[in-house]
Amino acid sequence: MNFCFLIVNFNGINSGVLPGCLGSILKKAPSKSQIIVCDNGSTDSSVQYLESQKADILILRNNTNIGPSRARSLALPHIDADI
Repeated sequence: MNFCFLIVNFNGINSGVLPGCLGSILKKAPSKSQIIVCDNGSTDSSVQYLESQKADILILRNNTNIGPSRARSLALPHIDADI
């Protein structure tokens, strides 16, 4: 079974949530999984943290915080149905 993990992030480094969430996914995810992070205009180092990871992560960047529902909706077309 394959999975797509979608994380909506806003300043997740400052809160400490992003490293924990991503770390948990990377430890437990099946090999054929997709990780998408939709960043909602973070002003901390969240995007730089994501770019520094060795994992294949699709980073979608919004200029402002558009909220979790809209961010998820914008990310849906990026899900790879063949994973």
